[in-house]
Amino acid sequence: GIVDDGFDADGDGYFDAQACADAGYEPLDCDDGESGINPGRDEVCDTAGAGNDHDCDGTIDEGC
Repeated sequence: GIVDDGFDADGDGYFDAQACADAGYEPLDCDDGESGINPGRDEVCDTAGAGNDHDCDGTIDEGC
């Protein structure tokens, strides 16, 4: 398996973007403090206006 050396703080299987970008790991996690936000996730419409990019594609609430 892959050893993440602590670069997956939320345990969702995606590496922290800032810590791993220079090492060439992809896809990268845009919020490594929240397991519900990662590149493998579908976008979620935030009705409360939280403004989260759940699928880490750089766009918030696309398709909502």
